[in-house]
Amino acid sequence: MITEYFSYSVLIAGLIALLRFNKISKDYYPFLVIIWIGCINEILTEVLYSRGLNNVANTNIYTLSESILYLIFFGN
Repeated sequence: MITEYFSYSVLIAGLIALLRFNKISKDYYPFLVIIWIGCINEILTEVLYSRGLNNVANTNIYTLSESILYLIFFGN
């Protein structure tokens, strides 16, 4: 029960990033995209779980995109 609430903590970071978007340096944009993709993944996972569907596809896509964005973020 409580772990469900912890998984939504990324939504707080996504909301703060959205509100302060204009004040954030463009160098950090890949990191913001990582946070927003995490928010979308958490919401999609909950929707799929509540409908009794498998979330393997969205988790794999999220992991792959997160890895690529980390490479871009730390490559700069």
